[in-house]
Amino acid sequence: MGKEAVRDQLHVFLGDVTEYALEEFKPLAVVGLGFLPGNRVAKFVLSPIIDSEISTIKISLQNEFNLIMDYSEEIAEGNDPDIEEYRDRFLQSDFFYQHYEGEKTEEFEEVMMQRLDEVARDMAPLVEVETDDFWEALEEAYDRREAEEVLKYHFSFTDKIVEEFGDGLKIKINIGPIGIGYTDEAMRVMPMAEGHLRRELVDKLDEIYEEEGGAEDEKDLEELEEENEKLREELERLREEEEDDEGQEDVGAEAED
Repeated sequence: MGKEAVRDQLHVFLGDVTEYALEEFKPLAVVGLGFLPGNRVAKFVLSPIIDSEISTIKISLQNEFNLIMDYSEEIAEGNDPDIEEYRDRFLQSDFFYQHYEGEKTEEFEEVMMQRLDEVARDMAPLVEVETDDFWEALEEAYDRREAEEVLKYHFSFTDKIVEEFGDGLKIKINIGPIGIGYTDEAMRVMPMAEGHLRRELVDKLDEIYEEEGGAEDEKDLEELEEENEKLREELERLREEEEDDEGQEDVGAEAED
């Protein structure tokens, strides 16, 4: 289906994540904003700043997935891409890596490069499918269990970052000349948003693969009916042969008499 079609659907997923994160963001949880009277008022007052920060995260994730799909396309074409050629661009595209100030930078980098490789290789089978529909490509490339494992795994990444590198993250929001940290709120909201997306994906997979299963069941029923019809015809043929044999025996007995 081409990397562009897969990339576009991944961007839709990212849009869902950031939209949910924006809804769940609580300004009063940000250190230094306690002077505001409530989260609703704070969101209204700070909405341009909050929108800008969430948009920054969204753009960062989109750039990240653009590079992933470039790498995935090379794999789908049967090439053996050099992952090191992507390292600097990929690391600089990641929002959390850009805001990491801890002592495990090398470990963080390796986790990021592993993500690049794993997502790219799991998306490559979709790139190879001859369709412009993401869900059709997913059906063609993976069965129901595999599809759920792939999507849930790759959209649980923020949980991994928060768990392994959260202590070294330093994320700030600028209000005028003042930089106010919102690391804890970002680490709360983003995994929550990914969790929301995972639930939506499972529902979508149920819908997609249930339709496929229904079509297969209908096909199986038609095949069963055809087999039954053949059996009925065979039984009828055998019954007719048996009647002919009995008729011939009766004729022979009369002749002997």
